[in-house]
Amino acid sequence: MEEELISNLINQINELKAAVDSQGTKWWQTLLTAVVAFLAALVPNAIMECSRRRHESKILRSALAAEMFAISQIIRKRGYIETMKQCAEHEHIVELALNVPADYARVYKSSVTKLGLLNPKEAASIIYCYNLLESVIQDVIPGGVLASGMGGRDAFLQDIEFLETVLHLTDEFVEIHGTKLL
Repeated sequence: MEEELISNLINQINELKAAVDSQGTKWWQTLLTAVVAFLAALVPNAIMECSRRRHESKILRSALAAEMFAISQIIRKRGYIETMKQCAEHEHIVELALNVPADYARVYKSSVTKLGLLNPKEAASIIYCYNLLESVIQDVIPGGVLASGMGGRDAFLQDIEFLETVLHLTDEFVEIHGTKLL
């Protein structure tokens, strides 16, 4: 069956070659013309797609940098790390509860499926940053271990470390991709 198929293909190629040769055109010229026409149709589309992806990734980086910058400023200006350090120093049980809006990370949550537009290091860093932040938020919202006084000193120290890492990752990302932020 396969030999018959191969034989038919070879016969069709020979017939095509004979038809082209009978018109006085060399078969390689026809093939070259077809290849050039194919590339002429393909290359502009590839360039446009590459340009579109580069533009989308730039917009995504800028939006994430703006959101990460805003979150880092809230952490810094409200003194969350300092407050957690003070709570960790207390001998008795301390409760730390914060109301965090569910949509605090709108850009990130709406762009998770687009993180593939970023390079692997950037995407991993952003995912890590937001997961650390989410962990801290789960601890301080009503019902969380710090909000209910069940976390203790170690939980405060761990969350301090998480927030410091979030600020470090944010500062790096914003320095590279958010140079026009305030």
